[in-house]
Formats: sequence, C-alpha cells, structure tokens
Amino acid sequence: MDTTLYNSKTKLNREVWLSERKAKEAAKSKYKLKLNNRQHLSWIDVGIEAFGVLLKTLGMYQQGIENAKKVSTKQFSLTFDNLPDSFNDFTVLHLSDLHIDTIEGFEEVLIEKLNSVDCDICFWTGDYRKYTSGAYEHVFPALKKIAKSINSKHGIYATLGNHDTYAMVPHLQDMGINLLINETIELQNNFGNILITGTDDPHYYPSEHHEKALQTKKGVFKIALIHSPEMYEEAEKNGYSLYLCGHTHAGQICLPNGYPPIKNLKKGHQFSRGLWQHNNMVGYTSPGCGVSGLPVRYNTQGEITVIHLKKKD
Repeated sequence: MDTTLYNSKTKLNREVWLSERKAKEAAKSKYKLKLNNRQHLSWIDVGIEAFGVLLKTLGMYQQGIENAKKVSTKQFSLTFDNLPDSFNDFTVLHLSDLHIDTIEGFEEVLIEKLNSVDCDICFWTGDYRKYTSGAYEHVFPALKKIAKSINSKHGIYATLGNHDTYAMVPHLQDMGINLLINETIELQNNFGNILITGTDDPHYYPSEHHEKALQTKKGVFKIALIHSPEMYEEAEKNGYSLYLCGHTHAGQICLPNGYPPIKNLKKGHQFSRGLWQHNNMVGYTSPGCGVSGLPVRYNTQGEITVIHLKKKD
C-alpha cells in the first residue's frame, strides 16, 4: 500500500503555519504568570492547583491518581457506504491526550496495553505534555518508547494539540511519527484509496488555514484528524466520513452520574465524548489516554481506542 502527500505545496504551507504558530504562542505567553525562565502558568493552572489542595484535604487525591492509571482498551466497528472494498476490516488505533509527563511512568501503563494491539494505521490527535507552555524536551523519551511499542502496518500519523508547541515537530518526526499540519495524505492500493487530513489545533490556535486544509477532493472516503471536535461543521461540509479527536478527556473530573461539569469547548459541546454523528459524518471524541492539570480522574476512564472500519454490505 502506497502513501503520498495529497498537497504538493506542503513545504510552503508549513512555512506559513510555522510563522503564524510562533506568533500565537508568543502572544499567549504574555498573559501567563512567569514561574521561571521556562515555565508560565495561566490563571486556570493556578485554580487547578488550588483544587488539588482541596482534594488532598478531603482525602480523595490518591484515589484519583489510581483512577487515572486505569486505562481501558475500547474496540468497536464503524460501517460506511463509501469505504473502498479494499479497506474493509481496516483497523485504526487512536491515541489522544497522552500528557505523558503528568504521571511519572505513565508510558509503561500504555505500553502494556499497546503490546497486545495490532493495527493497520495509528493516529495520535495531540497533547503530549502536561502544560501549554514551557519545557517540552523531557517528554520525548517516553513518547519514543510508546511509538516503538506500536505495531502499525502503515505507521503513525499525528496532529498537534493546544498543549503542544511548534518546536516539538522535528523531534516527533525524528521518532518516525508523521505530523499532519493542515496537510492530507492519500493512502492507496491497487483497488482503492482514502484521504487522511490532519489540522493544527483549533481550540487555542484557530486559523483559516485549518479550514482550507479540509477543502480536499470529493467522492472519496476521508478521515479528519483534529485535536478537538470544534471543526465538525467544516469537516462535514467538505465531505469527511470520519472525524477523530480528543481534547476534552470526557470531562476528566465528572459527577457520580458521569456528567462533565467542564467540557472545555468553544463549540460542539454535544460532541464532548464518545461516538457521535453530524449529518453524514461520524465522529469519535476520545476520553484520552492521560490527564492534564491534576493527575486524577473521577467517574471517567482513560482509553486506547481501536476502530475497525467496515464496508456496508
């Protein structure tokens, strides 16, 4: 099976993206509290840490950590009319929101699960570190170990999330992870093809370039990889059949009935977790593997997602 870049202007697109992303990251840092030369905290971060103190006082903190370490493997099938026959039973491994430095040694929890999963292709939909700014190099050894543990016939394709910096890109690519930054690849064999588009994060870093990246050819099965569900309208309008995302952690800290008080979305609140549909497009919002802010979960569980694509009879 062959993989080719669908957009021939990739280098130019990357240069435009890089300039814009650098400026936006710098602008966001201005409004954060400077903890040291390499770390800035937002007021939200400060509030989260204060909530952590409350959880410790109530004796709930350690149980929350144990909950966060319990990651499930969820498998299900999705059926599509327009899936090429040659991609029937095509298996997708979806990982989102690893936040690998929030809990020490968390990569080993994931690797134990991943060792038993075989897939045709693997997708990562962003958020590889705990904080949204500051140091990032320390997460690479753990991410590299995770990448090596994945048995994917056609490799790993990834997008950036709102916790990720542009400076991570070359390091992730050196690990063999293929970044899709407002770019599309065409996966093809002798009997059919599908398109896979990845955009930059729309939550912190919205841009007209994200929507332009989704303006790909019609009449072919297409998958959108986007950090959050916030571009569901644009993807469906451009004929995407499957939209894979994360970002919300399914609430991370939910009420006993599973309701998430905080969804952390500007739009698409109804798509904050699990399987959903918008007109002709199916979407899945992963609860994520890891956690951010605090190393805890309540009434929700981290997840490795395995999706089997099926051709409708």
